[in-house]
Amino acid sequence: MQGGTVCSCSRSGQSSPAPGSAWLCLALLVAALGIGPWQALARLGPARWKRLQGAAVVALFLTIGHGLVFQVIEGRTGGWLAVLVVVSAAIPGLRRRARHIVARGKR
Repeated sequence: MQGGTVCSCSRSGQSSPAPGSAWLCLALLVAALGIGPWQALARLGPARWKRLQGAAVVALFLTIGHGLVFQVIEGRTGGWLAVLVVVSAAIPGLRRRARHIVARGKR
Protein backbone atom coordinates (compact mmCIF):
# COMPACT_ATOMS: atom_id res chain seq x y z
CA MET A 1 0.00 0.00 0.00
CA GLN A 2 1.47 3.29 -1.06
CA GLY A 3 0.49 6.57 0.53
CA GLY A 4 -2.28 5.06 2.62
CA THR A 5 -4.44 4.01 -0.31
CA VAL A 6 -6.36 0.78 -0.14
CA CYS A 7 -5.15 -0.41 -3.53
CA SER A 8 -3.67 1.17 -6.58
CA CYS A 9 -4.97 0.99 -10.12
CA SER A 10 -2.05 0.05 -12.29
CA ARG A 11 -3.31 1.99 -15.31
CA SER A 12 -3.86 5.43 -13.82
CA GLY A 13 -2.14 5.23 -10.43
CA GLN A 14 -5.34 6.37 -8.71
CA SER A 15 -6.71 4.61 -5.66
CA SER A 16 -9.83 2.51 -5.96
CA PRO A 17 -12.63 2.16 -3.39
CA ALA A 18 -12.17 -0.02 -0.35
CA PRO A 19 -12.92 -3.70 -1.06
CA GLY A 20 -15.81 -3.82 1.42
CA SER A 21 -17.56 -0.76 0.02
CA ALA A 22 -19.27 -2.74 -2.74
CA TRP A 23 -20.71 -5.14 -0.16
CA LEU A 24 -21.89 -2.22 1.96
CA CYS A 25 -23.63 -0.68 -1.05
CA LEU A 26 -25.23 -4.01 -1.88
CA ALA A 27 -26.45 -4.41 1.71
CA LEU A 28 -27.97 -0.91 1.65
CA LEU A 29 -29.67 -1.65 -1.67
CA VAL A 30 -31.15 -4.90 -0.37
CA ALA A 31 -32.37 -3.12 2.77
CA ALA A 32 -33.99 -0.39 0.67
CA LEU A 33 -35.65 -2.98 -1.56
CA GLY A 34 -36.98 -4.77 1.52
CA ILE A 35 -38.98 -1.70 2.50
CA GLY A 36 -41.96 -1.46 0.19
CA PRO A 37 -43.06 1.98 -1.00
CA TRP A 38 -46.46 1.62 0.68
CA GLN A 39 -44.89 0.89 4.07
CA ALA A 40 -42.51 3.81 3.70
CA LEU A 41 -45.35 6.09 2.58
CA ALA A 42 -47.47 5.05 5.56
CA ARG A 43 -44.60 5.63 7.98
CA LEU A 44 -43.29 8.91 6.52
CA GLY A 45 -46.55 10.50 5.47
CA PRO A 46 -47.26 11.96 2.03
CA ALA A 47 -45.41 15.26 2.46
CA ARG A 48 -42.15 13.70 3.69
CA TRP A 49 -42.43 10.94 1.07
CA LYS A 50 -42.70 13.54 -1.72
CA ARG A 51 -39.66 15.40 -0.36
CA LEU A 52 -37.72 12.13 -0.31
CA GLN A 53 -38.76 11.38 -3.89
CA GLY A 54 -37.71 14.89 -4.94
CA ALA A 55 -34.31 14.39 -3.31
CA ALA A 56 -33.95 11.06 -5.11
CA VAL A 57 -34.61 12.77 -8.46
CA VAL A 58 -32.01 15.44 -7.67
CA ALA A 59 -29.52 12.70 -6.72
CA LEU A 60 -30.29 10.89 -9.97
CA PHE A 61 -29.52 13.92 -12.11
CA LEU A 62 -26.40 14.77 -10.11
CA THR A 63 -25.20 11.19 -10.65
CA ILE A 64 -25.90 11.42 -14.38
CA GLY A 65 -24.05 14.75 -14.55
CA HIS A 66 -21.12 13.26 -12.65
CA GLY A 67 -21.02 10.32 -15.06
CA LEU A 68 -21.00 12.60 -18.10
CA VAL A 69 -18.28 14.85 -16.72
CA PHE A 70 -16.17 11.86 -15.65
CA GLN A 71 -16.43 10.28 -19.11
CA VAL A 72 -15.31 13.51 -20.78
CA ILE A 73 -12.45 14.07 -18.31
CA GLU A 74 -11.21 10.51 -18.85
CA GLY A 75 -11.39 11.00 -22.62
CA ARG A 76 -14.08 8.34 -23.09
CA THR A 77 -16.21 10.24 -25.58
CA GLY A 78 -17.01 7.28 -27.81
CA GLY A 79 -19.60 4.57 -27.48
CA TRP A 80 -19.91 4.53 -23.67
CA LEU A 81 -20.69 8.23 -23.57
CA ALA A 82 -23.42 7.71 -26.17
CA VAL A 83 -24.87 4.84 -24.11
CA LEU A 84 -24.81 6.99 -20.96
CA VAL A 85 -26.60 9.84 -22.75
CA VAL A 86 -29.27 7.55 -24.24
CA VAL A 87 -29.97 5.77 -20.93
CA SER A 88 -29.98 9.06 -19.04
CA ALA A 89 -32.43 10.57 -21.50
CA ALA A 90 -34.69 7.51 -21.26
CA ILE A 91 -35.08 7.75 -17.48
CA PRO A 92 -37.19 10.96 -17.38
CA GLY A 93 -39.29 9.66 -20.26
CA LEU A 94 -39.97 6.39 -18.44
CA ARG A 95 -40.84 8.29 -15.26
CA ARG A 96 -43.27 10.52 -17.16
CA ARG A 97 -44.89 7.50 -18.83
CA ALA A 98 -45.25 5.72 -15.49
CA ARG A 99 -46.90 8.78 -13.94
CA HIS A 100 -49.28 8.98 -16.91
CA ILE A 101 -50.21 5.29 -16.58
CA VAL A 102 -50.77 5.63 -12.82
CA ALA A 103 -52.88 8.78 -13.29
CA ARG A 104 -54.99 7.06 -15.94
CA GLY A 105 -55.56 4.09 -13.62
CA LYS A 106 -56.86 6.33 -10.82
CA ARG A 107 -59.80 7.65 -12.87
